[in-house]
Amino acid sequence: KDSSSGTSKFERRANQKIETFEIVPTLCISAMGMGENVSKVPPKGFQRPGNKLFFISAGITNDASGSVLLPETERGKQFHWQIDIQEYIRTIDRLTQLIDEGKIKAISVVDDGGIFHRLFEMMLGSGLGVNMKNFGDLELLTNALPGSFIVEAESKEDLNGLGVLEIGEIIEDSNLIFENDILKRERQSQG
Repeated sequence: KDSSSGTSKFERRANQKIETFEIVPTLCISAMGMGENVSKVPPKGFQRPGNKLFFISAGITNDASGSVLLPETERGKQFHWQIDIQEYIRTIDRLTQLIDEGKIKAISVVDDGGIFHRLFEMMLGSGLGVNMKNFGDLELLTNALPGSFIVEAESKEDLNGLGVLEIGEIIEDSNLIFENDILKRERQSQG
């Protein structure tokens, strides 16, 4: 970090040339707390075939990041975050309430890998699969969406009070099905 200018730079050597990255001002917050009942904490992996999957944007709209963690093709694009902090707080409070009520069966944040990446990780954690709905926005499936969530619940009614987009249903097979295309998870033999 260059303290006098308020900007941060990161340099690395790659293929005999030096790459310099401007790091956007970032506020990092970390918090820990005591939970009343650890058995109420929902896992990240899927829980039951037939349950529905929902995307929750939690008051954050638009995609954004020039992060060096993104592929080169994504870096440097002009993104603009719009965060409604009051909506985000209401969403987190409502999610906490639904978790306490046992209505959220699994939950995971969507990060720079996008929805597809997160769904795949949730599949790996459970051995179950997903039959995805076509909701017409392919960019939403692959873009960075920090601060948003994927939630498993029995029905949309269980998530009353949240703005949700149904993205699919959990299936018994460990496949990801999207628009009749099937991504199969091959199981390795133990031998």
